[in-house]
Order: sequence, then structure tokens, then C-alpha cells
Amino acid sequence: MTSSDCAPPTSDSEQARERHRTIEEWPQDRFGVPLSIYRVALWRARTLVGVFLLAGLLAGIAVHSVLGRSYVAEATISPISRGGASVGGALGLLSAASGGAYGANSDSEFEEYTAVLQSERLAQELERQHGVLRIIFSKQWDKASHSWRKPNSLVGTIKESLGITWSPPDSLALAKWLSKNLNMSPHATPDGGLSVLRSQILNVSLRFRSRQEAVMLLRYILVGADDIVRQNQAANVENRIAYLQRNIKSTTDINLADTLRKLLLDQEGTLMSLKADRFYSVAIIDPPHAPHTPVGISLTKILVLSLGLSLFCAAALVLLVLRRRFDLAYGTNFDPLAEPFPNPILACANVLRRSYAPFSRSRKHDNS
Repeated sequence: MTSSDCAPPTSDSEQARERHRTIEEWPQDRFGVPLSIYRVALWRARTLVGVFLLAGLLAGIAVHSVLGRSYVAEATISPISRGGASVGGALGLLSAASGGAYGANSDSEFEEYTAVLQSERLAQELERQHGVLRIIFSKQWDKASHSWRKPNSLVGTIKESLGITWSPPDSLALAKWLSKNLNMSPHATPDGGLSVLRSQILNVSLRFRSRQEAVMLLRYILVGADDIVRQNQAANVENRIAYLQRNIKSTTDINLADTLRKLLLDQEGTLMSLKADRFYSVAIIDPPHAPHTPVGISLTKILVLSLGLSLFCAAALVLLVLRRRFDLAYGTNFDPLAEPFPNPILACANVLRRSYAPFSRSRKHDNS
């Protein structure tokens, strides 16, 4: 391409002749157009580029509203260690005294605790004690009428069209939310590895849109799961105490009676721990906390990506259409930049005008 190819024409006829001369000299098998004409096409397609940029802006805002930015509250927990005789040890004594009639309790309270963390029973307790459904599903809660309302959103409309009916959030929805947003992972050593000694130390994290509410909800969850395990164990221990007291009164074997009394003392100590200890089934090494910096992609980054992609798509569309018009212009008098390209609004207006013209003429004829 010479410098004369890029020189601005002085009139429309000279501009058209310049384009046709460029078309004849341009290799037909080359995927591209002269830069001078492409710049003119982009300027004429500024409306099209503007439409693409507007669509990219709206799409970026929609993506950010769906993804959003959230905070991650974290806590570190471990199995709790207790001094004194264990239930398993006392049951071992009872098993030896009775010839193996009793077995040791192998249930792990910490394993039960971690299983409860994402259970529906915990969801029921959280709603009963703290009303967390109104916090987590706040967009569906009407504070004025104190009732649930159907969300007016595109997702809800699509679900309705598919026959999926809306129902107010319940404990099952809360349990699903916990399984999705509450995560547990092994605690890492300072060097980044996982040692055997730390294999039972877990990091518990909860993701939520508000930093204060994320910390509050994680605290509710940790305490609520411990209360459930405490209730289960308290019911078992009280039943064991009542059972041991009856057997101590009825037995005539002195050795067995002494073993039952030792087991009774152990169970009473366990009941004391259940009623007095702050946490029964877990030790909170690091209480719930959250950094002030949210996680997720910022709105600025999303908009830059969406606008850049929109601009690229618009420029590519202009290039493809202009290349197609170059192919049509070889050996003809067709102008690649002839209207309505690349003005999509003018093109649509011309189509509507041509479509409406027969009706307009027919109406004028009827009036005459």
C-alpha cells in the first residue's frame, strides 16, 4: 500500500474511485482490507460499536450482580482433650469384670460434630434460635409485612416457565446452602504441608456477602453443632446413669458392683462436662474472623473484560462484513462502504420503511 492510498480524498467521486482502484490492486485471496478503508468503515459503524459496548456494559453489570463479591469467615477447630478416665476405659473395666459382656464406645464425638455442621437438624436449630433464614435469604423476605415474597428475577421467571414452582425457604434449603458455602479443610503446617499430628485440626470457612454477618453466622454454626452433639451425648449419659444405678442396687456380685460404681462416677463426670463446659465436642483454636478485603472479581475488572470483548466482537463483525463486500466489489462498480452498511440502525429503518410502504400506499388509495 502506497502513501497515496492513505491520502484523504477530496470528494465523494474521488473517494469512490480511490476505493475501486484499491480493490483492483488488493489480492483477492488475502483475508483483510486496506487499513484506510477499514478505519472509514469503523467510523461509519460507530453506532454498531456503540450498541455492542452498551450490550457489554449491561452484560458486565449482570454478571457482577450474579457473582457478586463476598467475605470469607474462618475458624480453626480440633478434637477436644479431656483429663481423667475415659468412658471407653471404664467400659473396658466393666467388660473384663463381666467376661466381655460390654464393649468400648468407639464413636468419635469430633466426627459426629463435623457431620452435624452441614445437616438439616443444624439448619432447623439455627432457624429456631436465630432466625437465620431471613438473613441468608434476605431478598425473599419482606420486612414490612414480615412474610416471604416471591422474587421477581429472570432466574425465577425461567424456573416458572419450566414448571418449577417457588416455595418459601425452609430448613432443607438452608442445609443445601450450608453444604454449598461451608467448607472444611485440613489445617496446614507453616511450611505448607499437612503433618500427621495436625490431621485432625480443621479450618472451617463460610462465604457470605457481609463481613459481620459471615462471622456471626459461622459462630452460630459452630456453637449450634456443638449443642446438638451435647444434647445427643447428654441423653445417652443420663440413660446410662439411670441404668447403672438400677444395676448397682440389684447386683449381688461385689466385684461387679465396684466396677459399676467406677463406671457411674465416670458417667457423672461426663455429665458434668456436658452441663458445665463451654464446648463439649470441639476445641475452638482460632475463633471466627474475616479479613476486611472481599473475595471475587471486582466490578471494574468485569467491565473492562466485557467492554473489551464487546469492542473486539464489533470490530471483527465490521471486518467480516467489509471483507464480504470487497469480494462482491471485484470487477463491479459496487461500493464496499455503500449504505446502509455499516449503520445497523439505518439498515433496520430502511427495512421497516420498505415493509411499511405497501400498506401506506394502500391506505392512501383507500382514502382517495
